[in-house]
Amino acid sequence: MFDVGGDEDGAFALGAYKQLFEREGYRMFFVINAKRPLTATADDAIEYMIDIEKASRLTITDLINNTNLSSETELDDILAGDAVVAQAAEKAKLPYTYVAAKEELCKLLPDSLAKRRLGFHYIYNYLINLKRGVYSMAKVTFNEDKCKGCELCTLVCPKKIVVMSKERMNAKGFHPAEVIEQDKCIGCAFCATMCPDCVIEVEK
Repeated sequence: MFDVGGDEDGAFALGAYKQLFEREGYRMFFVINAKRPLTATADDAIEYMIDIEKASRLTITDLINNTNLSSETELDDILAGDAVVAQAAEKAKLPYTYVAAKEELCKLLPDSLAKRRLGFHYIYNYLINLKRGVYSMAKVTFNEDKCKGCELCTLVCPKKIVVMSKERMNAKGFHPAEVIEQDKCIGCAFCATMCPDCVIEVEK
């Protein structure tokens, strides 16, 4: 699962794995908040979707209604967003798959939307199961002899688990990069993307 944000920069980064996604199969969810200016109408949302697809070189497969005003969100806001997302789905010929909201608001959704509800408790349960090892974690491997010790991979790791080995040196005379606490890897592959010498491979 990747959350790359709703802009072209995140989509461009996602595009780096285009071949992998197409080989393994993927679903790409476009999350719509109808309370934001760029996705306030169905036409606006579709225009934004096209920009994201161009930047990522991937195809959006599903739509999610996440219309909200942060802590001020009320049921009427979600229902207003439902109309926008439903129209966008019809025009784009895409499935309207989920409604994402706080659990207490999910419980208030009408029956017509109940099957689409994706409360944050479901996401919480997913993360708990991930921590318990129900889902497999990512594995990072290094071709250490190619490493030049630039340390770029250590700078971009969000979990700070990519470090330079202090004890080993490779054939080129550099301290190679390595991963400590492999079980904490979230599979973002930022390290592999940043590496200028294709030293790093991230497997799910």
